[in-house]
Amino acid sequence: MELTRSEVRALAAFLEGNAGIAGLQRALKVRQPRVSYLVERLVEKGFLAKRRHGLRLGLELAPTPHALKFREMYSRNPHRPYGEILSGRNLDVLQAIAYNPKETRTIARMLGVQPRAIQERLARLSGLALVHRAGKRYVLSPSAEEVHSFIGSLRTSLDLNGVLHWRLNDEVLYSTRDEKAVQGHLTGFNEYHRHGVQVNTISYLCTTGKKPSVGELFVHSLFQIEDPRTLGLAVTFFAKNRLHPKRLAYLAEKYDVQEKLDGVLEVYRRFRELDKALPGGERLIIEARGVPRIEVQALRKQFEMYGVR
Repeated sequence: MELTRSEVRALAAFLEGNAGIAGLQRALKVRQPRVSYLVERLVEKGFLAKRRHGLRLGLELAPTPHALKFREMYSRNPHRPYGEILSGRNLDVLQAIAYNPKETRTIARMLGVQPRAIQERLARLSGLALVHRAGKRYVLSPSAEEVHSFIGSLRTSLDLNGVLHWRLNDEVLYSTRDEKAVQGHLTGFNEYHRHGVQVNTISYLCTTGKKPSVGELFVHSLFQIEDPRTLGLAVTFFAKNRLHPKRLAYLAEKYDVQEKLDGVLEVYRRFRELDKALPGGERLIIEARGVPRIEVQALRKQFEMYGVR
């Protein structure tokens, strides 16, 4: 979700007791049409709701998680420069690192800007004690728990009939069993058949971003790994399409699935080591962090089925 500095200022003014258009106009010192526009935008984004008392139209805080989290955050520390922190590129940076630490170049690539621009934003946010550096990566500061909670609520809001897996502004990755709820492009297991691995699914994995490349749809499919069968399909797809781990590293960091990617790669590595050494009837289980356990024999059958050598 995106916010402007004026929208944040208007929401803060509302929480300070300016519950009507006239009160907001006085607090913000802008003309009535501008206030009306800001209110409409905040209603559309689920921060405010209109209420009617007879012929009079009033405003109230919307009962959405992100509106409630904003109120909690603002009440705990009303003196932070929220108009700066939660608008434009600063908000994008905070959302990008909401769940896992990321390198500057990863954040820049996610947002389509130069790393230097992101370095400047990170320096400012670090100065406000909102982010800190962990090795080569940046992460939200634990001391800003209420800001972290609010940012998380923005990234988990979903107006679609489905299960949200990942979101950053207009790019959403979600699954649904309702064909009518499919938006954007199918991805993950739903598109494996286009690259040589047929998968029967009971739900649709969708992305509202650009049409995914083979590497992107593979990384998206990591959200769908639930059992040995789906793990085996992912490993088979990786091997059949000869995907390069280094080229997948950025995507895994972007979509916060580094551990699952590492698990798939470890399963593939150990399978290659064991496949030729084990007799056909011997049962051996491969275990890797972040993914289910899988039998060597079961994975061998999937490789044979799809002609993976």
